[in-house]
Amino acid sequence: MLRNHSIAARDTEITIRHLVLPNHVECCTKHVLKWIADNIREKAIVNIMAQYRPEYKAHEHPDISRSVTREEMKEAIDYAKELNINYIT
Repeated sequence: MLRNHSIAARDTEITIRHLVLPNHVECCTKHVLKWIADNIREKAIVNIMAQYRPEYKAHEHPDISRSVTREEMKEAIDYAKELNINYIT
């Protein structure tokens, strides 16, 4: 994934859709946003999405058995702002 995003961003502006997962802002979302900021910030628009819905067997996994909270979305957006990433929600 990282290689493909880097190659695409060399030639044009790209849109990256990032789905925020419950309980995964610190371990996943922030790492993704940091990589974007460090590598392709000027060429990327990041769509930070809160559309995750626990379906099927998600209830069997406590860390993803609920929707994303407003606080988690705020944390993700605040971090994108801190990194000066061009984002949309």
